[in-house]
Amino acid sequence: MKKRCGDPNVYINPSIKIPQLVIINIFAKMKTLLLFTFVISAAFSRPQVATIGRFLTDFGVNGYKYLYDTSDGQTKAEVAELKNEGREDEALSVQGFYSYIGSDGKNYSVGYTADETGFHPEGTHLPPAADVKRTPPVGIPPAALASLAG
Repeated sequence: MKKRCGDPNVYINPSIKIPQLVIINIFAKMKTLLLFTFVISAAFSRPQVATIGRFLTDFGVNGYKYLYDTSDGQTKAEVAELKNEGREDEALSVQGFYSYIGSDGKNYSVGYTADETGFHPEGTHLPPAADVKRTPPVGIPPAALASLAG
């Protein structure tokens, strides 16, 4: 036969010894506390979603251009054009940059070119490497960016 203990939701078996009853009662109360803690933490930990502020594109047969920036401080722009079209050494030549705000609150920018010789980044914060320029990034020529805006 089961009897009720102090908590109306907890039933006990009379053959269970008192120390076990204490443990059962503690777990029953902890369940409520854990559920409450979970609900409160879920309410206050909503993910931050960045929104796109600007998005411009121009895709053509011989290349493309695009630019976007987001509400969390990210920006990316890229211009590509086909070089030596129709020849054996045909290649896509890309020039671009991206920037973001790091976890330390600083704005980081990387300029780059990419072509038949590889990817070549530039940035003052980049670690030393054989093919990395530690200079402020050059970015995209202003005329190319202006052509995106129309």
